[in-house]
Amino acid sequence: MAKIFLRVPTLLEVIFKGGSKLKIILLMLKRGKLTAMDISKMLKIPIATVYKHLRELEDAGLIKSESINGKKVFAIGDFTLKVEWRSNGEDITFTISPKNMTVFLAVDKPETSYFISRRGLEKFLKFAELYEDYVDGKVTVSMIAKIIGVTAMEVAALISEVEEVAEI
Repeated sequence: MAKIFLRVPTLLEVIFKGGSKLKIILLMLKRGKLTAMDISKMLKIPIATVYKHLRELEDAGLIKSESINGKKVFAIGDFTLKVEWRSNGEDITFTISPKNMTVFLAVDKPETSYFISRRGLEKFLKFAELYEDYVDGKVTVSMIAKIIGVTAMEVAALISEVEEVAEI
């Protein structure tokens, strides 16, 4: 149980502080399994720093490693962080996962912050949940818009900012 509590601060640090750890996670989301050397070359981060970050991310359960043909490769772990939050007397529950974590990185972007102020946090969190299905090709922009009760243009703007943030 203690290990679970160690994961939460690490995940929140990765999401909200950004930096090299976030770049490593985003690269793995985009490319799949990678060696430390691949990560070092692609992100132009010293190999010692890459190994340090990989060890911390693996200890937190955010990534996993395996040996393939004698080489140690790393990939995103299958994690979810369920957040239950009480704000202004209202209970809000949402989940952060590898597929939707970039949504939360976009909260400071102009379109996203405007969406939250105009449509509310609850609709934004519903968008974050549906974004996973969008990434998997299960829903379209117009389907998301209909489900959360906003325009397709608003959803497209959110997706554009999320994808911009996800660029490495």
